[in-house]
Parts: sequence; structure tokens; C-alpha cells
Amino acid sequence: MPGLTADKLNRLISECRVKCEALSSDKLKELDAEMSLSSYDHFVFQEMQASAHAQGLLSTEAARIVYVALGEGANWAAKTDTATKVIVTQLMSELLDIRVKAATR
Repeated sequence: MPGLTADKLNRLISECRVKCEALSSDKLKELDAEMSLSSYDHFVFQEMQASAHAQGLLSTEAARIVYVALGEGANWAAKTDTATKVIVTQLMSELLDIRVKAATR
């Protein structure tokens, strides 16, 4: 994942959108609800994307995509679609894994 670019991130989001379109509306609503963030989660996600950008793990453009998707308040920005939420959440999981592995060395 080092140097994740906006192109790669957008490609992952696009692939996820195709999968989301195949879901029933009930399943999509359920998935979207599962992606809900608490205020604390939102803060941690923003901190993790900023840290990953500073470490060179995310390009400036990729970090901006994450920042805009998260928005400025709790939970996600109003227009963030489910596919973007899923991919950003997966990215945060990968970044957390990297952070944990680095801390346990």
C-alpha cells in the first residue's frame, strides 16, 4: 500500500460501486448503516489519513479524497456514497494494521 495514489483509490471505489449496485436496496441500506462513524471514529480516521499522508503512505490527492469523504463533522460528509465509505473504512483498517505492526517491532 505504500504511496497509494488517487487513481488507485478511485479505481477501488469504482469497483466497489459496481458491487454495491448489485445489492438490493435493503442490503445497500444495511451496509451503509454499518459504515456509520462515531465522533471518535471520525476523529481517528482523519488523524490516520493525515498521518499516512505525512509518512508518504497516501499521496496528497488520495489523502484529500479521504478527507473530503469524511467531511468536517461526525460521521461522513453528506454526499459520501456507500462504496466510498466501504473503501475508506478498509483503508483505515490497513493503516491501523501498519501502525500496530510498527508499534510492536
